[in-house]
Amino acid sequence: MKGDIRWNTPTAFVRHTCPHGYRYAMASMMQPRGPRPNSVYWRRRLVVLVAVVAILLFLVWLIFSGLSAASAEGDEGGEGQPSTPASSPSATPSESTAPSDQPSDGPSESPSPDASAQANSTPDCRDSDITVTVATDKDAYPSGINPQITMTIASKAQADCVRDIGSSANEIKITSGDQNVWSSNDCDSSQASSRQVLTPGARAEVKLTWNRQLSDAECSPDPDSADPGAYQVQGINGNVGSDQVRFELQ
Repeated sequence: MKGDIRWNTPTAFVRHTCPHGYRYAMASMMQPRGPRPNSVYWRRRLVVLVAVVAILLFLVWLIFSGLSAASAEGDEGGEGQPSTPASSPSATPSESTAPSDQPSDGPSESPSPDASAQANSTPDCRDSDITVTVATDKDAYPSGINPQITMTIASKAQADCVRDIGSSANEIKITSGDQNVWSSNDCDSSQASSRQVLTPGARAEVKLTWNRQLSDAECSPDPDSADPGAYQVQGINGNVGSDQVRFELQ
């Protein structure tokens, strides 16, 4: 009986361990085996594949929805925060008037209640705490061109102080030699006061256009025009005056 011994090895094991086992396994995957038609197995595989893809798409949708919601909340939070304007070390109160035929040297707006309260609690600037300068935009003006004049009031105090920079405290005057030619105080019915807090180094500007006409305290209704020649302009705030600046009318 020795020559009739047989090994009871499963066929599947022999097939998978043979040199062509890998090729056989791949063929089994591509060609389903079973008691039912191949179409049944392919439909099952298709259903499983569709389910897996649907689950993946759902997970991707959840991730992107969460990211979008977080981004929207961040944007709303940013919009809710008040923006802080950049401060300038040379931030200054400014009086500026648009050029016109009639000169003007003061603002028409009243200080806000907060500014008034701060001004009431801040000491006044002494004359020694400020400097006044004046400038023209040209050295010489051809016929028909009106001089643009800027007076600057600058604080050189070591702390905040209050100064009246309104038309009641300011004067810009033009002379020719010893003769008074024009003054911003002549015919100025407003004489407005504007008490402003000046921080150390702050500057306030008063701008006007001289229409080349003479002025007087009586406010003559038909003033004469200035003749061509050399003139001087000076800016004054309270008791503090600037140096005179020379210019020429042609």
